[in-house]
Amino acid sequence: MTDTHPHTSSDGFSHRWTWPIDPHDSLRPSVLYFEHECLVVNKPAGLLTQSPPGVPSVEAQTRRFFASLGQNADDAINNSSPAGGPSDPDYVGVPHRLDRATSGALLLGQSKQTTRKLAAQFEKRTIKKIYWALIEGRPPEREGTWTDWMRKLPDRALSEITNSTDSAAQWAELDFRVLAQDSNLSLLEIHLKTGRTHQIRLQASARGWPIAGDAEYGARLGFGEAFADHRRRAIALHARTIDFWHPKTHRPVVVHAPVPANWHEFASAHAAELQPLLNDSRVV
Repeated sequence: MTDTHPHTSSDGFSHRWTWPIDPHDSLRPSVLYFEHECLVVNKPAGLLTQSPPGVPSVEAQTRRFFASLGQNADDAINNSSPAGGPSDPDYVGVPHRLDRATSGALLLGQSKQTTRKLAAQFEKRTIKKIYWALIEGRPPEREGTWTDWMRKLPDRALSEITNSTDSAAQWAELDFRVLAQDSNLSLLEIHLKTGRTHQIRLQASARGWPIAGDAEYGARLGFGEAFADHRRRAIALHARTIDFWHPKTHRPVVVHAPVPANWHEFASAHAAELQPLLNDSRVV
């Protein structure tokens, strides 16, 4: 009989794993969930999901993490792969990505077969992704749906709203709910129905509510550390929850990613009413 009860991650799960230190970058993910070739990490803002060789990324760090498991047969057999491990010890599957400036739950695969099955779930949109966004402004509705036609600008890491007749147009849809408001800021919970480039960032900005820290889309407030390299700067967008069907255990998995420290620092400075909710996000 199939177990239909979801496995929900807890913050204590990560304490079982030692993440390899990247000597070139202080930004490191933390393990939220790892079982039978499915890994979910909490990606820090400022770290690329993938990158060319020699540039720090989650993919490169995960490759070292998987390699370190080969030194511990018990971990490799009991918590990751069947005895003998994956056929390609250097393989890291990346079935989806998060923007460099975005933090939160990122799902990875340890074998090609597992990654293909996860990628198929993304393609069929059966994986549920929930984001938290701190926006500048107060939407008049407490919940609703945003729909737009949008396109990625050629040769630029930006997107824009367009119309349905544009040959490059893509349909973008999300549901949102206001979790809390304070002053001129709102905390939104967003269910992403389509996964377009910069979709949440663009759709929020197009309505006059840019995400805090997102200067590329019109934000006035800074967020997190003001790195000299603007590519390292964070925005207040966090992949809070990922809900998927495990291709090996054949049961649902729900993983929550606690918000990083800069969210608490921002709330203390700009939106104290949001702090209790952010504190609760540490308990999953």
